[in-house]
Amino acid sequence: IKTEEPPSTMAAVPAPDLHVTTDFQPWDRLLSTLEPKMKHALHMTLQAVMRWPKQCEVSLVFTNDENIQKLNASYRGKNVPTNVLSFPQIERFSDIQNMDEPVILGDIILAYETVLAEAEEQEKPTMNHVLHLLVHGLLHLLGYDHLTDIEAEEMEALEKDILASLHIP
Repeated sequence: IKTEEPPSTMAAVPAPDLHVTTDFQPWDRLLSTLEPKMKHALHMTLQAVMRWPKQCEVSLVFTNDENIQKLNASYRGKNVPTNVLSFPQIERFSDIQNMDEPVILGDIILAYETVLAEAEEQEKPTMNHVLHLLVHGLLHLLGYDHLTDIEAEEMEALEKDILASLHIP
């Protein structure tokens, strides 16, 4: 987790601007009902962990297992598909404190087949699983990780609180 904390005395964070891209048609049906909920879930995530009134942008890419496997192999050295990948654009939050323009937080990429298989296996509504993965992905963009037990516990606790605020068990 990044050691720098944003100031806690600032106003609430505005809802993020989302740039949604799909390159795998089966996502289209889900996204038509999911899009307003995605923005709300990401907004609630920002409100839970950020404390300054910065407009931000997040890129969401909805793809398939084949494409995410290539990214996972290239960037993480793991030649297997995964459910979500995050590519942050911010290294230090102090760098953005005085910026006037919107902050580009980074990219969150989800793989259709893996996400649907996990939702079915875990007996979760697909929409809830996608929202959970978006919250998880945004936390990564904001500097959270789960490489150690302590980091994992903190990130999981945040996810649970955010999901509860969205009425997602």
